[in-house]
Amino acid sequence: MRSKYLFPSFLLVLVAIVGCNRQSQPDGMPPLRPVVLEFTQGGSPLAEASVSVLPEDTDKRWFAGGATDAAGKLKPMTQGRYAGLAEGKYKITVIKTEIDESTVQRTEFGVSSTPVSYYLVDPKYADAAATPLVLDVDKNTKTATFELGPAIRVKNESTGP
Repeated sequence: MRSKYLFPSFLLVLVAIVGCNRQSQPDGMPPLRPVVLEFTQGGSPLAEASVSVLPEDTDKRWFAGGATDAAGKLKPMTQGRYAGLAEGKYKITVIKTEIDESTVQRTEFGVSSTPVSYYLVDPKYADAAATPLVLDVDKNTKTATFELGPAIRVKNESTGP
């Protein structure tokens, strides 16, 4: 007799879990297209870079971003929560830095100085006004690849001694 009610109960719980985990989009958010962005530097995947996808039309509020994986790929998240990008034109910023751990001064109260850091990607890609990276998303856009030039290590002059 128990098995008669077990499957319908399981099915009801499964439907409730799946239904509760869906996030509805905010009012006014356009449909999002699943897009994969791929970043390389000197022909190799650019891993662990922070990427922002910013609408060229500043009246649009649907920005996206994320971090590249080990293969240099990113599936952008609009507003940090919704997979994909709305159709439109975007500027892309990319930043990857490294902290020189030898310049970190630790005390019992935490870090007591501003450590030296280095840009590992040309700083022009970090500036929305200067970046040459643009993306035009339409109904046919599935992937886009961006090459960021040779690997670099340039001191961030606004950090450290």
